[in-house]
Amino acid sequence: MKYQQVAESIKNRVNSGEFLATGIPAERELAALHGVSYMTARRAVEQLIAERTLARKSNGRIEAITSFAGSPSGRLPSIAFLAPSWRSEDIGTYRSAVVKAASARGLIVKTIVHTDIAERVVTETLIGYDAVFFLPFTDPMPESVIDCIRKTGRRVIGLNYDLSRYGIPSIVPLPSTSVRRLLDHLASMGHERIHCVNTQPIDTVNREWIGQWRLWRSMRGANGTLYDYPEPIGGDPRSVAYELIRRLLSDDAFDATALLCTTIDCAEGCMRALREAGITIGGQVSVCTVNSEMRAQYLHPTMTSVTMIDPTPYFAFCLDWILENRTEWQGPMVLSPIEAPLFIGESTAPAPESRTGHTSMLIESAVNSH
Repeated sequence: MKYQQVAESIKNRVNSGEFLATGIPAERELAALHGVSYMTARRAVEQLIAERTLARKSNGRIEAITSFAGSPSGRLPSIAFLAPSWRSEDIGTYRSAVVKAASARGLIVKTIVHTDIAERVVTETLIGYDAVFFLPFTDPMPESVIDCIRKTGRRVIGLNYDLSRYGIPSIVPLPSTSVRRLLDHLASMGHERIHCVNTQPIDTVNREWIGQWRLWRSMRGANGTLYDYPEPIGGDPRSVAYELIRRLLSDDAFDATALLCTTIDCAEGCMRALREAGITIGGQVSVCTVNSEMRAQYLHPTMTSVTMIDPTPYFAFCLDWILENRTEWQGPMVLSPIEAPLFIGESTAPAPESRTGHTSMLIESAVNSH
């Protein structure tokens, strides 16, 4: 029967979380959505009400009913994964981890994307879901978003960014102190002049990484220059890094034995410019990156970097808190490892001066011969 097909379609949409943010449409909207008559849509809704998939409230509106034995409220919490719309290996890792942890608990996570942290879809998601794993692409967040979180009282967990100052528990699988592990590794191989290069959009995370480089340099009495040329969101960090290194080489102003890049895109741009000048990566100049987005071992040369740990246990901890239906957060405000693992790739090697004593001559010779 036609109404049974419509009922099955509505049930599938409810189970996938499609209507969580907006609510179940009225029968006339459901009819238009499925290309059927109003009476067919109404009959489908009545069947789902009889099956206790849906319920009709006193005001006539329709709502979903989902039971879950593990929830004290008797209702399956609606959960969203709210992240930027662009492609990112980190975002993919976070999403896979939360889906894995949720599936083990019989939960469904709806993925919602945003292109602007201030756009309507962000506030609609924060209002419409019981819990939201929220990955903003910039911080600080607009006051309107913070007010929305505070007023609705929804359970929000920040991802990648430390949002604890807003009272939001956060998952940060790659702590900023990981930068020191990279710098200590370079120093152990005789590198004393380590430049820091950033071409990513400005945000709290890369500011902290740069701050760690500054702190380490001061504590160790090391040399190095910061080249901070953040691209706007949507720009190409690789091309900016590429042009930066080309300009330094052309002006005979490249005097580092190692580069610390804030991201893999920045590192790739730097390495391309160095290779074009005939400079050997992991020989005459070492290059490493803080965040390789799980690509370090597949590059040529392989990229020395700190590695994000599997965040699944952190998501599991948060989901258990959500299911317990407690108002207050139960645990540390920032879920983060003490230190991230270090992956040593082919892109780093002992400083040239520790072998020959002629770093600048090696680079100059490579540039001139090229």
